[in-house]
Amino acid sequence: MMPTLERPAPIPVPRHPRSVILFHWAAAGLIAFLAASGWTMTRLPPGGEAQFALYQFHKAAGIAVLLVSLARLAWRPFAPPLPLVAATSGPARLARLVHATLFALTLVVPLAGWALVSVSRLDIPVDLVAGLVWPRIPVLADLAPVTKAFWEPVIARAHVVLATGLVALSALHAAAAIFHHVLRADATLRRMLPFAFVPCLVLASPVSRATDWTVDRDRSTLGFVGTETGVPFQGRFTRWTARISFDPAHPQEARIDAEVDIASATTGETRRDAVMRGEEWLDAAGFPRALFSATGFRPIGEGVYEAAGTLALRDQRRPVVLRFALRETAEGTRARGGATLIRTAYGIGRGRWSGLQFVAAEVAVEFDLLARQVP
Repeated sequence: MMPTLERPAPIPVPRHPRSVILFHWAAAGLIAFLAASGWTMTRLPPGGEAQFALYQFHKAAGIAVLLVSLARLAWRPFAPPLPLVAATSGPARLARLVHATLFALTLVVPLAGWALVSVSRLDIPVDLVAGLVWPRIPVLADLAPVTKAFWEPVIARAHVVLATGLVALSALHAAAAIFHHVLRADATLRRMLPFAFVPCLVLASPVSRATDWTVDRDRSTLGFVGTETGVPFQGRFTRWTARISFDPAHPQEARIDAEVDIASATTGETRRDAVMRGEEWLDAAGFPRALFSATGFRPIGEGVYEAAGTLALRDQRRPVVLRFALRETAEGTRARGGATLIRTAYGIGRGRWSGLQFVAAEVAVEFDLLARQVP
């Protein structure tokens, strides 16, 4: 049985600020209640006490969504959410569009509901908590009855359509988070989950059947070699995690998942490192993580394998083939290998660096891991 390289200890999964997580799940819970109550209250016997009570709860929850969204918007400059996990440019743009539309709807839908209550010819107050009554919008509440009769069905229809869109986008958002966790095995879902949900997440994660091994951090490296003005230079990443599950009897079932902290890239030369981490190159601030995943190894020699997978770097996602050799030593199992990347395929080196006259397009990524079986 060959090694499973566990996540090295140094860098935990980065998490959104606690306030962002709180606002997110408060809004999610309220939206779920609004969807369920909105569907139920229109199917209850009209005019009954149960329907009236549910309508009141529904309106109060809508106002709560509005307040939570406004609070989140006001607090954002003090606690901004983390950037998106690296993805190809198309999905990244789609994710940003969905996020922006979803947040806009958490404002627009309750505002439409508030407007509907304000033009309603039924003078029924919105009871919140402890006898607190939410006021109607004065301009709409003061309209003439004939004008209210015209606008009430229009706003009601708009409210239903917008609310349906909010529920649909919320479902899409949840499905995308599960997709990232199960299929891409990245941190998108984990960094937003409340602490109490983490054990459930671990149980839901794919578990390797191979023997567990741990990486010796002091004797393992992840590095790269580039060429600047014809002269090779070497660098390394000081913070990264990796999970590798591999049984030589079933190499087709192997799995690699690795995550690299881009800001930890260093060549030992201050000027070069500052430029390398900047927006025109790796853009560590905009895309703080690189992700690699592969399923299945292909034997190509004695103890030598290839792993075809995908690398998400900056806003691009490209196929990459790792070639590596496994060797047993007195210290443990040594895995050495790497791959050659074309930096321009990932949009690395932009603006004045877009040409190849100074820095070559090819960059060799190399790793040397020492792992030992967990007792």
